[in-house]
This record gives sequence, structure tokens and C-alpha cells, in this order.
Amino acid sequence: TEFLVPMDLPGISRIPMIDITGTEAWNDVFFDNVRVPKECVVGEVNKGFYHVVEELAYERGGMERLMGNYPLYDGLRRAVRETRCGGTTLIKRQDVRRMMAELEVEFEVGRLLMYKAACVMDEGRPPTVEAAASKVYGTSFEQKLATVAMEVLGPHGLLWHDSPGAPIQGLVLHSYLASKGYSLQAGSTEVLKNIIATRGLGLPVA
Repeated sequence: TEFLVPMDLPGISRIPMIDITGTEAWNDVFFDNVRVPKECVVGEVNKGFYHVVEELAYERGGMERLMGNYPLYDGLRRAVRETRCGGTTLIKRQDVRRMMAELEVEFEVGRLLMYKAACVMDEGRPPTVEAAASKVYGTSFEQKLATVAMEVLGPHGLLWHDSPGAPIQGLVLHSYLASKGYSLQAGSTEVLKNIIATRGLGLPVA
């Protein structure tokens, strides 16, 4: 059974978990003899697992994975046009132009996958397969974006946001570190690929 529990109930305590970027993103939550009123039940009794599975589909189908690092994407597009190296701007280098073109195309593909999931939600159906595809693709894009930004901007990309001269407000290093965990959040990439294969493509379970 799923419960939505007020965090100020007697007996609930939490210990913040600081991630690799220094952000307090998660918590260890402890319940010691906590009495939860029946009004906290969400949905049907004994159907909590099914509720959570459907909720995860809606979470994965949102815009976070693709758009969460849009400030870095937009900032990188500006930076390669403004940053000079070897007497010319970065965007004049053929390797940089190729990487930026790939990011541009992949961003648009991710946007279409996100819209597909949104259309299914608009029809009143849980976007199980569509959200899995959108999340897997968005995760891959964000990880590639952070890697490209680090490669293109070089050592300056290693500067934190409070360091003088940090490009794009220090988002390069933050995203590079944070993106490693994106393939686990809201369902691992491997699990989501299984959903796409079995429910989306009708392939047999391995």
C-alpha cells in the first residue's frame, strides 16, 4: 500500500545524503514507531506497487532529463562562438563544429520523444514505453553533453561555479559529475531498455 506521509509526524527523522557535487539531493529517512493515519493512504489498499510503477512512467516522461541541463547546452552554444583559441573562435574548428552539430540533432530527436510521451499522457494513458524511451535517450544526451562541454572547453571546464573564469557559471563540472548518476535515477537504463524491448517491441524476455 502506498502512503503519502507528512514529514513532521512524531518518530520520523532524516539524515541528508550529500552527492558528489555537494548537493543535498537525497535523504535517509527513518520511521521509529510512527503511527500513520488512514487518510495518508494513496489509491487502493494493497495496490501500492502498481501505483508506483505508473507514477514512475509519468516521472520518466517529463521534460527533466532532456531539459534539466538546457542551461549548459545553451551556454555551450554561446561559448564556442565567443571563446577564442589559437587566434580563432572554437566554433571555427572542424571537430568542434561536428560535435555541436551532433548535439543539435540529438537535442531535437529528444524533444520529439518527449512530445510523444506527452501525447500519450494527453490521451489519458500511462506512457510506459514512450517514457522509457524518452528517459533513456535523454540520459544519454545529458551525459554526452557534459562530456562534449568538458572536452571542448578543456581545463576551464574543471572550475567550480565560484571560481574566477569558470565558463557557463561552472555548470560544466557540475553536470559532468552529476550526469554519471542519471542512468540510475527513476529506473536504470538497463531496466528501461528491457521495458522498451518487451512491452514496446514485443521481444521475448531474455
